[in-house]
Amino acid sequence: MLRQVARSLSNTSKTLGGRSWKDMQTTNTPQFWKKVINANEQNARFVGDDMIEEPTLKESEKKDFTMPLLGREKTYTSPRKTYTEITGIEVEYEPVPKIQAFQKRILKVLEEMPEDYIYRTTVTEMINEQAELVDRLSGDLDALEDALGEQVELYLRSLKRELRCARNLVADQPWGDLFAPAPADQWKWPI
Repeated sequence: MLRQVARSLSNTSKTLGGRSWKDMQTTNTPQFWKKVINANEQNARFVGDDMIEEPTLKESEKKDFTMPLLGREKTYTSPRKTYTEITGIEVEYEPVPKIQAFQKRILKVLEEMPEDYIYRTTVTEMINEQAELVDRLSGDLDALEDALGEQVELYLRSLKRELRCARNLVADQPWGDLFAPAPADQWKWPI
């Protein structure tokens, strides 16, 4: 029964994202993906599904390569490393703009907290120091990782978590008054 469904789908003229089922079958062949993998290794350029090899590139020109991604082209800078050695964490191709964007978002969220709130003062100071490091060492990512004390990919994850924490604090407003007055002997021990 599954074969009948597959045959009927392959013979229909319905399209998926502007591509017919026949086109989808031809681009999912092992030969096509072998061509994609070989081109990635050579830092070749892609236009749609066709590969244009450029074997005479200079070293300075080998920094960018383009890959088809669901019918769209996206340009990546070639990674300085091939893997992070941490399961589930992929190499970031453009980490510095992402880091700067998260730092700006965190500082913007912190502005919603009271100025004398201890979390705001410490995190603002920490983010400003790290932003200065990122601006100074943005050209050399290995030196930036040494200065931060961790891989850039892990630092991005910690910035995402810090942003989530700051947003939760703004939503909960722990600096506000209590709903009910605190008991007189709340902190007295032993009772």
